[in-house]
Parts: sequence; structure tokens; C-alpha cells
Amino acid sequence: SKPTAPAVAGSLQDASRLDGAYSVAIQGKYALIAAAFASRVTVVDVSNPAFPVVTDSLQDTTLLNGTTSVAPAGGSLYAAGRYGSRLTVINAAAYAPTSLTRQIGGALASLWTTLGEMFALIFFALVR
Repeated sequence: SKPTAPAVAGSLQDASRLDGAYSVAIQGKYALIAAAFASRVTVVDVSNPAFPVVTDSLQDTTLLNGTTSVAPAGGSLYAAGRYGSRLTVINAAAYAPTSLTRQIGGALASLWTTLGEMFALIFFALVR
């Protein structure tokens, strides 16, 4: 790879599971993609960059409505949704979404991962 001459190594198009792909986080061999229009978090195996493959996708039109960011921490994925004004925690065995475990309401502005811990900046509401 030459930083002075970047080139596309591979690509994946999926109109249903990546509709409105908004952000991506990398965890090991997985790309975790927030798909805002599809109300989904999609997991893509990128171990072979020439041929990325969707390994799992979780859709929930209420809890993942307008998901714009996703971040891994421990065995969970944290998804922030702008339309539902919420943070949703997804139980993710081996980073393949399997079930929603809890949700935290509030107008979420941004999400960070620092040293394996999640910090969420929440405006307009306090999490109780």
C-alpha cells in the first residue's frame, strides 16, 4: 500500500443491509456499519479486503431508527440513533448481532470508544 497513491482494494454493495451507510468502526476482522436508512447495524467480515462479506445484520425500526454510529466495547455494540434519540446496546457474541439487551433514551450527540470503555455525550435529557 502506498500512502501517496491510494487505490480501492475492494467494495461491497447491499441496498437492504447497508442502505444509508453512515459510519464504520473496525474491530479485528470486522467492519461494524451503522446503516441509518435501513435502521440497521451490519457486520462485515473484511479479513479479505478484496471480497468483504456481510456476516450478520440486525434491524429494528424503533431501537435502531436512524442509526448513525456504532462502536464495540467488550461483548457489546453501542449504536446511536439520531431519529429515535437513543443509545441502544446490542449483545454481540463475536461481533455478530444476536439480540438487543437494553436501550437508553436521550438525544445523543456523539459516541467515543476510549480504552475499551464507552462514553456518550447526551444532550437535552439525563439518563436515569
